[in-house]
Amino acid sequence: MLTPRFLPLSTNGRKHGARSGASTTNIQAFDAAAQKAIRLERKIARMPAMTAEGYHAKIEVIRKAELEDEVLLTIMFLLGRDVERLGIADAPPDLRADW
Repeated sequence: MLTPRFLPLSTNGRKHGARSGASTTNIQAFDAAAQKAIRLERKIARMPAMTAEGYHAKIEVIRKAELEDEVLLTIMFLLGRDVERLGIADAPPDLRADW
């Protein structure tokens, strides 16, 4: 039996209304946006800070990103280089600590 595009079959074989197709599209769009945000967080974490304000903003992005400890160790090393280059008095924070 052929099912029209606007009435997709679910996994249990029941038909959904036309709205479920739109819902699937919304979920796919949300997933794509989430993946793009994750890639952007990782790019920000790797790029060097050019100012003290940029350094502190970078730390906030990294804290909110909830990255794995292995990744955080590399990022903390990069933050140390930012601190030296920018002449910031504070040591880089231990981002692995629970907030």
